Amino acid sequence: IPHSMIDGEAKCAELLVNGFKLDNLVLNISHSNGVSNIKHMSAALYGGAILGNALVDFASKDMPYRVNAEIKGVRIEELKRETAFKDYDISGIIQARFGMKGSSGDLSGLSAWGKLNITKGKLWQLNLFRGIGTLLFRSDYRSVLFEEVSCDFSVKDKCFSTSDLAISSSLLNLYGTVNITFDKVIKAYLKAEFTDEGIDAARMSDMAGAIERYSMIEIKGPLSDPQYKLRPDLS
Repeated sequence: IPHSMIDGEAKCAELLVNGFKLDNLVLNISHSNGVSNIKHMSAALYGGAILGNALVDFASKDMPYRVNAEIKGVRIEELKRETAFKDYDISGIIQARFGMKGSSGDLSGLSAWGKLNITKGKLWQLNLFRGIGTLLFRSDYRSVLFEEVSCDFSVKDKCFSTSDLAISSSLLNLYGTVNITFDKVIKAYLKAEFTDEGIDAARMSDMAGAIERYSMIEIKGPLSDPQYKLRPDLS
């Protein structure tokens, strides 16, 4: 491949990548001087679509690459079937734009950046959100949809980071920073703001009720069992 010259199109009705399925994949490819240029890629992806382009330098020893992609309308209830969360009652619609670059086989050098948006999200069964719900509410919060989850993010030095996470729902809004390492350790600081409906519904836990509308949540530890601390927001 490094010494070939290629200009063409490739199609695939179904392709599995690390257990995730792409349908009706189309690639427009050119290759010369050891560099492959995927000028355009498109595929159906779990009720939505993924579009993108990429460069891969096969002539270099560490095979550096760069990818730009956009995800449109991917449905979590379909995506979850390929994951450990397949039996969870979670749903939502994912939109995202991202870029990434790195070298083949070297996760330590991976860097990425982008924007993520989830609408109509039913996510309370995920461990992180379940912990927040248990901390702030007595009960009856799991059917509440996240109207929108959004953030700009980056990945560097084996860590996913965002400083502008914003989550809105009819009962509660959350804002803050999140860092998650590749070995699944989280550190997050979130401002919690109860809406009028959240307060009037008398669903607040005793601790949250004592603090009332505004509080700060600190989350630290392994993603499988993080520790939560709640205090008044004095800002």
